Amino acid sequence: MFDVAATNDRVERRAARRLATWSRDYLRQVALADLACGVVGVFMAVAMLAQLLAEHRAEGRSWRSFMPEILKRPDVVLGLLLAPFGTFVYMLFLRYWMGDGLAFLHVQRAWARAYGNPVQFVWSALTDFPHDSWVPTAPQQLAVAVITGFVLIGILFWKRQWAGATFSVISLIVPLFAGMASTLRFTAGLAPLVLLATKILARNRLVFALALLGFFVADYYAASNWISGALSLV
Repeated sequence: MFDVAATNDRVERRAARRLATWSRDYLRQVALADLACGVVGVFMAVAMLAQLLAEHRAEGRSWRSFMPEILKRPDVVLGLLLAPFGTFVYMLFLRYWMGDGLAFLHVQRAWARAYGNPVQFVWSALTDFPHDSWVPTAPQQLAVAVITGFVLIGILFWKRQWAGATFSVISLIVPLFAGMASTLRFTAGLAPLVLLATKILARNRLVFALALLGFFVADYYAASNWISGALSLV
């Protein structure tokens, strides 16, 4: 008989071993950051720095000795400097073809996005109650996704997974300054949050079975809503 708990434990142990290796292989992380392009590479550089600082403090070293110790690691210094490289290459590409290296930012004007307070955006979306239906409105769906994302980020910080938590919180907060649009897929696309949610749901057989069934149902509605142009999936 399939033992979900035992299988989950084995998967967690293998993932922990891989994570321990990857967390110290900064040049490999840089390669992923450069492939990501956009501002994601910059976010990964900050996440790498947070992980380095956490490891430094875990070894009982002082804050003052952090920078001198980092400067003794050529692989780390090179990694931190090269992580945003993909972003700059992308900006050069946009400058060459469109005449605007910040086109990815300026294009937001086409959707009439106004920059503002992320907390206010989330609160306004959460209190946008439906008038003639029991189904939550698109803004409410986006707000629930964002709040769920921040709850998972809090768990990552609690588990001392500094790199994943730092990367996720920056990746979620930055787009919120431009409003709630696309925040559902921004949250669902954050690998640290998805992996954490998967581990949580797999801890109990009943929860695992219900979640699996729920995902199948959600897939149907997500596909149909995507085809019909639902605002929460834009």
